[in-house]
Amino acid sequence: MTFKVETAFADVRLEKGLSPLKNVGIHGPNNFVALFKDTPENRATAHDLVNSYASSQAEIKRLKEALTPSADTKAAYIGEFSFGVTLTAGDEEDYRIIQVPWTTIKEIMAAISERAERSKP
Repeated sequence: MTFKVETAFADVRLEKGLSPLKNVGIHGPNNFVALFKDTPENRATAHDLVNSYASSQAEIKRLKEALTPSADTKAAYIGEFSFGVTLTAGDEEDYRIIQVPWTTIKEIMAAISERAERSKP
């Protein structure tokens, strides 16, 4: 008897004891479908695999939202970043705190997102 595990899990590891009866089929960049021997251990491991995938997808969504400029990220990040500057005029020095503008924060977010896209396998 066999059961089918179908999920979108990019980095399938069979080292937990899952023995596929068929080769793992890749369907798109992040999907796999496989048949496994129906044992309690394999069912438990497959359950863990699917839960791990769901958790990974939630984490990816959270990270993408954190790096996507929006009203929410603007509210979260604006005013959070600053740097100090010492201004000198003759013998006088004045120290000021400069807030990083939202447009600069968006540019940094875009650069991080672009780098993540370029480093995909």
